Order: sequence, then structure tokens, then C-alpha cells
Amino acid sequence: MRLVVKISSRSKLFIENFLIYGLGGTISKIIPFIMLPIVVRLIPDPVYFGISNMVSIVVSFGSSLAILGTYDAMFRLFFEKEDDVYRKKLCSSSLFVVLLSSTLISLIIIMFAKFFARLFFNSSSYTKLVYITSASVFIGSVNVIITAPTRMMNKRRIFLLSNTIFPIVSYTITILLLVSGFYLYALPISGLLTSITSFLFFFSLNYSWFRMNLLEKSLIKELLKIGLPLTPTFLIYWIFSSSDRVMLSKMLGDAQMGIYSVGAKLATVSQLVYSGFAGGWQYFAFSTMKDDDYVKLITKTFELLGALSLISFLLSLPFSKIVFKILFPPIYQDAFLVFPYLFLGPLLLMLYQIASNQLLVIKNSFGITLTLLFGAILNIFFNFLLIPILGNEGAAIATVIGYAFSLAVVILKVYRLKLLTPSYRFYLSFILTIIGYLLWRIWFVTDFLISLSISALTILLIFRLYRKDILPYFKRFGKLIGT
Repeated sequence: MRLVVKISSRSKLFIENFLIYGLGGTISKIIPFIMLPIVVRLIPDPVYFGISNMVSIVVSFGSSLAILGTYDAMFRLFFEKEDDVYRKKLCSSSLFVVLLSSTLISLIIIMFAKFFARLFFNSSSYTKLVYITSASVFIGSVNVIITAPTRMMNKRRIFLLSNTIFPIVSYTITILLLVSGFYLYALPISGLLTSITSFLFFFSLNYSWFRMNLLEKSLIKELLKIGLPLTPTFLIYWIFSSSDRVMLSKMLGDAQMGIYSVGAKLATVSQLVYSGFAGGWQYFAFSTMKDDDYVKLITKTFELLGALSLISFLLSLPFSKIVFKILFPPIYQDAFLVFPYLFLGPLLLMLYQIASNQLLVIKNSFGITLTLLFGAILNIFFNFLLIPILGNEGAAIATVIGYAFSLAVVILKVYRLKLLTPSYRFYLSFILTIIGYLLWRIWFVTDFLISLSISALTILLIFRLYRKDILPYFKRFGKLIGT
């Protein structure tokens, strides 16, 4: 009886987290999704969108470097002890580490502003953008740690509220600046001001978790021991999400990169699923890691989310061209070819993080870095190979190849350690999806009815493989929504 109650409560925890964080993620992504066609029409030249996207890329890179893997390390260590004093020492020590690193990186960016302007924007006249980037790196990095207690305490309503407010703030500022003619600075400035607003909001909620008199050297060492090997991982994530755009800018120009970026922005709709997962996953995984059937629990979750990811990807194929034709001016419509690949990317990342999290549970953070590094190297190689041949689509294909390779390597590694044991259904689902995709891309990319039929048939086959596992979850979702 206790086992049944335990399994039921864990299922409820996962489903509720997925629903709440998924709803919060949906709100935070649906606003950009709605606003993207408006923003594109207000920007007179794709070059402006491309440069703004490059600012976002550099901020992402700098923040990933400044955090030093501390966020994941503190999340893992938070569940070592149920002691408030210990947890406050952990949070305070984490903030101290990130304050030092983010200050150093921001100062370096400012000191070499002209160099970075030429490196990323191809002109030293863009130094003001570099200063905005520097400030965004500092605020964004510190903000990650300031918001962490809200996540670690699983305060889902606050997450829901923040994911509603901040995108509205961001796009309100963006529209006002674009209407005023600040095409170059609208998106970077709105991003910075939104980060500041988020920082003030979460600091007012979580300030009691951070006290400089609670710093502890042993915890700082433990954070760095786990976090530093993870630092390249975040830089590798940056390579996956951004190297394609950097290389497109250098090889094909900012205009093509701007078109590609529109496809990438729209593809973030798949992060509605990813956000629901990522928001509650670490709490769920680490809070259950000492359970006897933990490996079985994680494997089942991994397979079901894998099936959901493949079904979502298959649904995106037939509708890609129609959506771009409806939403965007003709100059952007070729981006429909990159959409399915970039739609799949976050879903593969979700599966990778489930599998690689098993290595973090046993504190083998270096193994995570290695498995991801292989895929990143492959991504860059195929970018060089495919961009000159296929242009934007080549960059998107390279990204998916890199993610898929990293996923395959980490599955093999954790399977050998008996930390994850996927069944034949998982691999068969991937084979069916690849066949369905190839039929769409090679022969029926412009034929909506045949594309839809292929996707529907493949989805039915995958659903049949998992019907006994999926149907109970549909019933639980229905009960939760009805209450």
C-alpha cells in the first residue's frame, strides 16, 4: 500500500510540475510567438534583426561562462540536507562565486569593447551595443542565482506569475522603441531592462537566502568541484544554439542570419514542452534520487517524453510552410525549411538532460561535459560542410545532428552504468520518425495532404507502441484539470 501511495504521489508531483511549469512556459513563449510577426514588420531590414540576435547570442555566451556551472551544482547540493542554515550558506556561497565571475567578465567586455564590436558585429562603431551586452551579462548571471531559491522550493505560482509579467514588459518596451525608430537598440535594451525588473522582483522575494556572513569555504569548494566541469557544458550549449548563427553571419551575411533567426524564434514554440519539463525536472529528479526504484522511474519518464517529443516534431512537418506563408513577409518564408529541425532541437535537449542528469546524481559532472562536447564538435564540422551547400537549412541540420549524437553517446554511457534502461520501443520510435521525416523532405515537402497523412500514420504507430503507458497519464491530466 505504501509503495502505491508513493508512486501515486510522485506521479502527481511530476504531472503537476509539468502542468504548472508548462503553463508558465507556454505563457512566456506564446507572447514572443504572437509578437514575432509584429516585431518583424516593424523592423525595416533583416540586418537589424540579425544584429540584435547576435547581442542575444553574446549575452548567452557571457552568462554561461560567468555562472561557472554553479546553478546546477547548488541545485544538486540543496537536497543533500534538509537544514535551512545549510541551504542559506549554500545560496550565499553560490551568489558570491557568481558575483566575482560576472563582474570580471563584464569588465573584460567593457575594456575590449572595440575588439568585441569588430568580432561580433563586424564594425567598431557598435561599441554602445557592447556596453549594453556587458550590463546584460552581469545582471543575467546574478539573476540566475537570485531566482534559484524559488525554483528549489518549487514555488510554482510565483514562476507562473513571473513568466506572465516579464515577457509583457519586454515586448512593451520593444514595441515602444521600434515605433520611435530605435531599430538597432530596441531588442537589446528591452532585454536588459527586463532582466533588471526580474532581478528586483526575485531579490525582494529571496533576499533572506543570501547573506555574506554565511559564506563557507567548504561549500564554495564543493560548488566549484561540481560546477567547474559543467562550465564547458554551458558553453557547449551556447555552441549548439548560437554557432550556426555566428557562422551564417560570417559566411552568408547578416541578412541571411536574420532570416534564419526568424525561423529559430518561431521554432522556440517547442520550448513550451521543454519549459514544462525543465522548470520542474531538477526538483523532481533530485527529490526522488534516493528511492529504490529511481532508475525504473526515470527510464519510464525518459521514454514517455521521448515519444511526446517525436510526435510533436512529426506534427510540425506538414504545417511549417503554411504557417510561414501566413505569418511573415515573402523575404522570410524560406525559413520554413529550418523550422522543423530547430523545433526538434529543444526536445532532443530535454531527452539529453534527463539521461545526463543521471551522471549528475552520482556527481560525475565531467562525463556530462564530454558527451555533449562530441556533439558540439560534430555540429561545427557539419556547419562548415553544409552551410555552403544548403545555406540556412544546412545550419539547422548540423544542429540536429549534434544534439542527436550527444544524446546517443550519453544514452550508451548511462546504459552501461545501469542508470537508464530504455526499451526497444524507444529506438523503434526514432527509426519510424526518421523514415517519416525523409519521406516529407525528399518527396512531399510542398504537398500538404500527403505530408499530413505521413505524419498522422507515423504518430499512430508510435502511439500504439506506448498506448498502455500514455493513456493512464491522459486520465490523470484530465482529473487534475477538472479539479
